[in-house]
Amino acid sequence: MCVTVDEAAELLLIGRSKMCALIADGSVETIKLGKSTRVVVLSLDLLLARNSG
Repeated sequence: MCVTVDEAAELLLIGRSKMCALIADGSVETIKLGKSTRVVVLSLDLLLARNSG
């Protein structure tokens, strides 16, 4: 399942620019659908798991 960058930021309770920084440094996985960038929800779960311990 994928969400938009804005939706991903909202799920993590962070701003769009911080979400873009996480994408840029490879912390979360994205896919391109045409001109749209979508964030893979599983990668958000993994990010949270890595940072919760």
